[in-house]
Amino acid sequence: MEIKDLFICDHFSCMRELDIVIYGTGHWGEQAYRLLKKINANIIGVCSTEGEETLFHHYPVLSLKNVRDTYDHASVLIMIASVDYYQDMLKNCEKQEFLKANACSVYAFYRSVYLHCEDSDMPENLRMEIQLNRMANERRMEYYTKLYAFDTMLQAAEDHQILVYQPGKVGSQSIWKSIKQSSTEMHSLVVPFGCPEFSRELLDDYLSKIRGRKIKIITGVREPISRDLSALFQNSDFGLWPFYSVNSNIFWFYGDFLGEGQQELSHSEVMHRCPRWRGTLEESFRDLTEAIMQYRMDEFSWFSYEIKRVFGIDVFREDFDKKEGYGIVRKGDIEIFIYKLEALHHLEDRIGEFLEEKDFRLVPANLSEEKMYHHAYRELKKTIKISKKYFQYYYKDHPAYSHFYSDEEIQTYQKMWEEHVDESM
Repeated sequence: MEIKDLFICDHFSCMRELDIVIYGTGHWGEQAYRLLKKINANIIGVCSTEGEETLFHHYPVLSLKNVRDTYDHASVLIMIASVDYYQDMLKNCEKQEFLKANACSVYAFYRSVYLHCEDSDMPENLRMEIQLNRMANERRMEYYTKLYAFDTMLQAAEDHQILVYQPGKVGSQSIWKSIKQSSTEMHSLVVPFGCPEFSRELLDDYLSKIRGRKIKIITGVREPISRDLSALFQNSDFGLWPFYSVNSNIFWFYGDFLGEGQQELSHSEVMHRCPRWRGTLEESFRDLTEAIMQYRMDEFSWFSYEIKRVFGIDVFREDFDKKEGYGIVRKGDIEIFIYKLEALHHLEDRIGEFLEEKDFRLVPANLSEEKMYHHAYRELKKTIKISKKYFQYYYKDHPAYSHFYSDEEIQTYQKMWEEHVDESM
């Protein structure tokens, strides 16, 4: 059995061409059933792991073994309709050893609906519903971004001496959840300045409290194209329905809020810098890379937008041990530990020493292989084509890259991505 998540994401029309078995009769089974009906998909059965003597709508609930014995055909797609139990249900499918039928996650189905919501064969009623959800989500995310901004400032202004303060998708969740002391995890201290609800006086007061005490900051970097691709998927499995997601709200949390002309950008202007999912996952990533280059939303620029602006520290003027994979910057009461994600597994002792925490051990967290989007992400990483301009942005034109990575490391990653470059793009 193959997991066809990337194919389903990119080819919405196949949902009408295949015979669908819904695996799961809980909340997401109900949601999937309703949406499949709206697109006139051919549902041929419903099942649970062991089967139940009951009906789901008008379908008898079969066992997974019954499905294998009856519907193991190339035209059959088993939709795993669960979020909380997805991994277990996927393993159950694998145990049954289907020979011809394929499977997909409910995540891939919803991503496909959103990616192709403008397609001509999308039912008009559903198209209108998605458009309304988009508008509702704009308001929802504006609220949550402001809430994030307020919570970030409040937490950072508290007497927390440790800030896990980083651009995102660099392994920070593992560090934050491993720290036994009181700490705050965040992407930005600058984003509140893009929210007009916060007065300058209030924000300056918070920042003065943060700067006015001893603080240890832990932050990190990662091979940039892998990081950007991972960031595309971040939070894309959150609130699958009824809300519509932009590429990744991780990019809302930092960026040049003052703009090129040093004029403060509004929250809505910042949001519109992030392109939406459209067409295919590869096209969506291409749009995101264009925004990253245009607005310099890359992870290395984050250090200028955030660390330098807030604390006056230019990390690129400080030493970094490329071989060991970390550097420590000290300025007054501010101490910064910067690591490379690729070296994180052997930095436990160094981080423990920095935190003055004996027996510090990393707890793996926020791993992509544990996410519902894992299969789509893994397949896309294998097959994706990137533009020559985007490739050169990091591997030819970005001096900050070489501050953290050796020439040998950069050459290794460069070779890894060269085969994905489309010269025509």
